[in-house]
Amino acid sequence: MAEAGGGGGGPGPQGTTGIQGSTGVQGATGAQGATGVAGATGVQGAAGTTGTAGTTGVQGLTSVGAQGTTGLQGTTGSQGQTGLQGTTGVVGVTGLQGETGLQGATGIQGVTGLRGETGILGPTGIQGATGAQGVTGLPGQTGLQGETGLQGATGIQGVTGAGVALDTLVWNQASAVISSGVDNFLPASRFGTVVDVLMSLDEDGSAGTTTVDVNRGTGTLSTTPYQVTFGTIFTTQGNRPMIGSTGGGNKQRNTAAPDITAFKKGDVFAVDVDEAATAALGLRVEVVVQYTGT
Repeated sequence: MAEAGGGGGGPGPQGTTGIQGSTGVQGATGAQGATGVAGATGVQGAAGTTGTAGTTGVQGLTSVGAQGTTGLQGTTGSQGQTGLQGTTGVVGVTGLQGETGLQGATGIQGVTGLRGETGILGPTGIQGATGAQGVTGLPGQTGLQGETGLQGATGIQGVTGAGVALDTLVWNQASAVISSGVDNFLPASRFGTVVDVLMSLDEDGSAGTTTVDVNRGTGTLSTTPYQVTFGTIFTTQGNRPMIGSTGGGNKQRNTAAPDITAFKKGDVFAVDVDEAATAALGLRVEVVVQYTGT
């Protein structure tokens, strides 16, 4: 019914929208390279009939027709498989490098301009007067000199020998073993005589006796080169120093004076071990000499 006082008739109701046609199945994707055939497009649904236009309503409130229902959405087709990747073509060969152009010649160095004259050196100003020398301070007093400590007492003078010089020639052997020329050869620096021969052991040994012999090498001083011939100073063998494994102590001197005692400058002494007790250790031989001249 028209509003009172209005114009012509209101708009007619909106016609319904036609049903949406279903979407066709998606065609499979062809192998890579040539593009596969596109799937056929599904049939387009027929468009719904357009409703008849309503008569124009009376001017005033506009009546809106009811919204037609939306058609159903068609299903999406399956995704086609991806085609194989085509192989990459061979890289083309790089062209040859063109030759480098020649270096242009260096231009000639321009002439250096003339050096300007040096100006006249101005006179040196007057030297200022030297200030007066300050007064020298008084020297400080010198401290007192400390007292000198007492002189230590002089040690007792050793007894002077009866005009003779004594010396000791020494040989060592760690383990007593039978040997010739023990340790080293010792030369006589002056003329003299043999005073005594001593021997000792750190360990006497478990069995047997340790016996040593002293040899003198002598020659003719006028002979050039000087040569010596060795011989024992104990020609009486029983007089040689000896220590038994069951002896009373580890120190022993010769049982009697050597048969040969004199020696001259340039003679050489050596020691032999004639006998060695089992497990005897720390052998030491000392020849005490007295020098009588040069």
